[in-house]
Amino acid sequence: MRPFPPYPKLLEVNTRVWLKRCVSAGKPATLDQVPSAFRDSIADPGIRLVWLMGVWKTPASLIEKYCLAPHLIAAYRRALPDWTKEDVIGSPYAIDAYECSPALGGPEALDRLREQLGRRGIRLILDCIPNHFGGASGLLRSNPGLFLSGNESLARTDPATYFQAEEGSRISAHGRDPYFPAGPDTAQVNLADPSARRFMVNRLLEVAAQCDGVRCDMAMLALNEVFAGTWNAALAASGYEAPAEEFWPRAISEVKARFPDFLFIGEAYWDKETVLLEQGFDYAYDKAFTDILKNSDAQEVRRHLAVSEGHQGRMTRFLENHDEERAVSAFGRARSLAAAVIMTTVPGLRLYFIMMGSLREKRCVSRCSWAESRASRSIGRSKHFTKGFWKSRETRPSKRDGGGCWRGIPEQHRALPLQTCWPGPGRMRTEHGWWSLIIPGYAPAAPCG
Repeated sequence: MRPFPPYPKLLEVNTRVWLKRCVSAGKPATLDQVPSAFRDSIADPGIRLVWLMGVWKTPASLIEKYCLAPHLIAAYRRALPDWTKEDVIGSPYAIDAYECSPALGGPEALDRLREQLGRRGIRLILDCIPNHFGGASGLLRSNPGLFLSGNESLARTDPATYFQAEEGSRISAHGRDPYFPAGPDTAQVNLADPSARRFMVNRLLEVAAQCDGVRCDMAMLALNEVFAGTWNAALAASGYEAPAEEFWPRAISEVKARFPDFLFIGEAYWDKETVLLEQGFDYAYDKAFTDILKNSDAQEVRRHLAVSEGHQGRMTRFLENHDEERAVSAFGRARSLAAAVIMTTVPGLRLYFIMMGSLREKRCVSRCSWAESRASRSIGRSKHFTKGFWKSRETRPSKRDGGGCWRGIPEQHRALPLQTCWPGPGRMRTEHGWWSLIIPGYAPAAPCG
């Protein structure tokens, strides 16, 4: 396998949606049907990591039980007026088991695709969801102690959070974070329980045998402080206290002891990315960077990047993903192109997203298989941009001065100068080869380009 670059490119693929679009009608949309031309095309521009989002097995009863509520049906109609029940595939994060879905060809198809990607120097990234399983998972029957329990008092006070999987069964909690209502199609893992932690570490070891890295969904929810703050009432009712040891350091060390090159990418919010990096993650989301690109100018970008390069090199940069509004809609066309150039040329892991059709409603995207909105066109549809992005191989940022500003441009100018190494002659020749100087204009009130 080729040497791993310092700032790799990660391509997220909404697997089930994408397969429905690229496989001919009437044929099974399995991983064996991924066109070889696609595998070759992503290897050519230097993509080194492919994240197949949503390959795990989900409960058979998921759609009937959770995905046909009236408010969801209304969302489906807005996104896809001629939708049918076959278009509803359920949330890929309400999983039953860490086993490739039979609908995608099962574990054998996943192994074959991983091997084909590996021959092209591409590592396979899959999902890890430490916070919850599906609300209809068979684990609620076979291993009920895995899940956070409630009581009748909590269920009466908060019926949207607490539920019974079956009549007469114990009261369990739906998965949630501190700032949003519980997800009705999920069941919360009790990360304060040692046996539940052991179960999740074992699942991580199983996942690590099937891929080259994981993107850990809402990884900060497993931090002791966050978990205790989210579930203080349920933990008090059950007699649990926050564990003395954090979950991630032990989990990551056990996996890396067996798979030393395995990658951990943590989805992080609320300024928890540094905590996750300190606990062993290789990369963590930098949502603040996305928000600054969306709402501020180049001076704010420079300030955000004014930390050690080692820290910045472990951040995950993105303009969009399956949780975010499409970049062209969020930024506007001109600004999205300039932001894409900046994202591509700063330190860190660069995340690009292929959805092949998108929905305006964030929650609807996980339940209805596809629908394309004219307002949500991808940046990649610009031929001018794709020639720059897809033809660039390895990119390196320019060196910075002691004040953390990019060298050569006065602080008062609202432009962010970046150097990018291109495959071919450029305007400057250095000891490292030919380089190009990119200066995207980036001011809220001025055109970007």
